[in-house]
Amino acid sequence: MPGRPVKRQRIARQNRIFADSEFWDRLFDEYLSKGNMNRAAQIAAKDANIGFHALMNVIRTEPDKRRRWDDCRQMLAEKQIDDINETMDELKTGQVDPSAGRTIINTKQWLAEKYAPSVYGQKTQIDMKVTDTGAEHLKALQDMMNRKAINITPDPKQLPDGKIIPAGTDIQSD
Repeated sequence: MPGRPVKRQRIARQNRIFADSEFWDRLFDEYLSKGNMNRAAQIAAKDANIGFHALMNVIRTEPDKRRRWDDCRQMLAEKQIDDINETMDELKTGQVDPSAGRTIINTKQWLAEKYAPSVYGQKTQIDMKVTDTGAEHLKALQDMMNRKAINITPDPKQLPDGKIIPAGTDIQSD
């Protein structure tokens, strides 16, 4: 298998990069502070010569990196809200056209909703506990069937001389 050593080398390089704390500091401080998080992660992965999906998998699975990722998202959402406040101040002073200001505010609001939907989103989130009742339903049906079951197996017949004839056997009299 000629491709296998190359794949092993690539995975080993990714693991060395992922083990380096400087890489993660640079990723979260330089790349993600700029704005578009997925695009920044793609650029960081390309610059480090690692796979984007491998990078995102590590971010999703390791709790400390996931926490830093979520913190960056929250920071960017708050930055959008600050930009909205600045735009509103510019609207009040007449520095920005009202229609352009509304477009800017709507765009920034949309970005804030995407970065932190639990804080700035418009949808309400309902926590529901969903249980699978299929197993309980089957158990109840089995219990009901066992209670109503009737033994329809015929009893074996016994001849006067004490012989037992299995059920379903036809007896002919002479």
